Amino acid sequence: MESFNDLYRSVTGRITAEALKERVLKVLQVWSDWFLFSDAYVNGLRATFLRSSNSGVIPFHSICGDAPEIEKKSSSEDTVEGGKINQDAALAMGKGAAVKELMNLPLAELERRCRHNGLSLVGGREMMVARLLSLEEAEKTKGI
Repeated sequence: MESFNDLYRSVTGRITAEALKERVLKVLQVWSDWFLFSDAYVNGLRATFLRSSNSGVIPFHSICGDAPEIEKKSSSEDTVEGGKINQDAALAMGKGAAVKELMNLPLAELERRCRHNGLSLVGGREMMVARLLSLEEAEKTKGI
């Protein structure tokens, strides 16, 4: 599904991109309706396909080649000012705890969670954690 995500993001025409999106989502809906795969698996595939380029997951075709460096954004907005933490910093701390928890899981458990949710195992521990976090974010925002 990550290959379809790369293709979807690389399509230049809006109409072509929407047609691709519509067809892929129809296939996933049929798989769900016919109970071919679990809901968690299909939701993971859907979230992978719809994942944005700024999700923190390196594009699938870049993993084996020259992967782009992930820029670390640091700004004064993420700091504590006057003892008050802004919302983005608070979310980042929560996400940091989730990253730490997932990174400390045994590799077999991390792989099991990815397989259960229809996520790729390619790219190692860091990429699996990034995919799981991206899925969690998609589930929060879309109500999957």
